[in-house]
Amino acid sequence: MSDYRPKKKMRQMRMKAADAHCRLYYILRGILISAIITIPTMFAIAVTVNITDFPEEYVSPAVTVAVVLAIVLSSFFSSAWQKNCGWSNGSITGTIYACCILIIRFTLEGEINFNKDSITLLLVSALIGSVSGYVGICFAKALNKSRSGHFTPRSAKRQ
Repeated sequence: MSDYRPKKKMRQMRMKAADAHCRLYYILRGILISAIITIPTMFAIAVTVNITDFPEEYVSPAVTVAVVLAIVLSSFFSSAWQKNCGWSNGSITGTIYACCILIIRFTLEGEINFNKDSITLLLVSALIGSVSGYVGICFAKALNKSRSGHFTPRSAKRQ
């Protein structure tokens, strides 16, 4: 009977370790989410440009909006279920995603050309990723508080 408790505690520790994922898992998950968002969006933009009279001057802003949306959602989801370091997970996810975009761009162009657009993409993706990662952490904390009963919305306080 005396060694039952250590076995039970060890089993609980193993179950807790199996449920927890490392930081790399969440970052890779965020990059996968961004690819899932980007590929159909870019395909929709390409189809729209080919089928309709979509002006060429609006293609670049549409692509930028698609990239920013992918960075925001991927950074949000990569950090939303962790307990801390949301801004760093978000910035890492955004930067890696921007590096993937640059690698694809350099491969398609056939030459490596770092200009102000490339550097701006890297810096803005890190900044947007860090902000949306922070928002993801705050959202998860507010959601956990509301589930545990410690958080009461304003409408409940008025009554």
